[in-house]
Amino acid sequence: MFLLNRKVQLQLSTRNFTGTGTNIQWTYTYDPTSKLLAQVALVNGDGNNSTVAYVYDTYKRLSSQTEDNSYA
Repeated sequence: MFLLNRKVQLQLSTRNFTGTGTNIQWTYTYDPTSKLLAQVALVNGDGNNSTVAYVYDTYKRLSSQTEDNSYA
């Protein structure tokens, strides 16, 4: 699924992968002010879920990335 923001840019909000032995959903969250990617969440059918959060400095450069995954 794609969302249209005010600057007429397409942003991916979710992406699904399904098939034999595969059931994965990626969800993308964007900062409403900067329009930069803020978080990516992975929901996996086998329970190996993950979340990655992104933080940017005042110049919109990536300053940190944090992954939450109990299997990593």
